[in-house]
Amino acid sequence: MARLKSLKNKERIIVTQKVYVEANDSLIKQMFQSAGWVIANNLFEADLLCLEGGADVTPSLYGHENTHSHNNPNKDDHSFGLASYAHYHLGIPVVGICRGSQVINVFNGGTMKQHISGHGGSHDLVYEGETYRVTSTHHQESVPNLDERFVWRAPDGVCEAALYTDKKMLGVQFHPEYVGPNDSCYKLFFKMLDNIL
Repeated sequence: MARLKSLKNKERIIVTQKVYVEANDSLIKQMFQSAGWVIANNLFEADLLCLEGGADVTPSLYGHENTHSHNNPNKDDHSFGLASYAHYHLGIPVVGICRGSQVINVFNGGTMKQHISGHGGSHDLVYEGETYRVTSTHHQESVPNLDERFVWRAPDGVCEAALYTDKKMLGVQFHPEYVGPNDSCYKLFFKMLDNIL
């Protein structure tokens, strides 16, 4: 994302930010590019890490038995490894979409409801007094270890987004990459993202 940066002499330059997208998800890359971001070739040159969707997070990682989860332990190792390195070694923000938000939730001490029914599709989400229409496809729910002021829920009470301001991390269950720049779901994602940049 191109941002204006103030200098001591009060001149301003445009700074282009780079995002590293886990596993090269093409839709997520296109979404960031449409918002003015540059895709980083590796994590070391990135200003932001984006964790993508995929298999469920392995329940043993949050202290539960597996009752409804379909896991990929190799994917877990990769995702949690990236999040850890980005946060502890590089000090860059991390955003997660769908499964990525669940990784961030567990990374920050949260747990999961392994199965919820009837939640998929489009629904409203209220953020800063405005209502946005978002698209969700998840069958699990994050249970964040967070103050409710930093959790946004769908009308049925299901967690759709969680903000970890102290860690500069954001998780969203909805899919902004499925829509275009004029869609409210897309706009909401980038508005929320500003909180960690």
